[in-house]
Amino acid sequence: MRRRAQARLGNAAADAGAGGTERALVPEAPNVRWCLDLVSDALTGGRRFRILAVVDDGSREGPALVADTSLSGRRVVRELEALIARRGASGHDRF
Repeated sequence: MRRRAQARLGNAAADAGAGGTERALVPEAPNVRWCLDLVSDALTGGRRFRILAVVDDGSREGPALVADTSLSGRRVVRELEALIARRGASGHDRF
């Protein structure tokens, strides 16, 4: 029995190496790059809350996890400044 060749599905731009297809290199040392994530959820009573999670890509530890019912831009900046004061600034931040 012969098999018919199947067309490979994919993104032609990605196959050609255009824009954003490279994988991000994982830092070999801690405090080189932090990833920031804002997570939102709700309690069973309907009350919403948000969490700011900061992860160090090199050590995979979470140097900051801030939970509150509201996280304004000013609050995020204040928390990041406090983290920088404790640990020093990272080389790069990824959102």
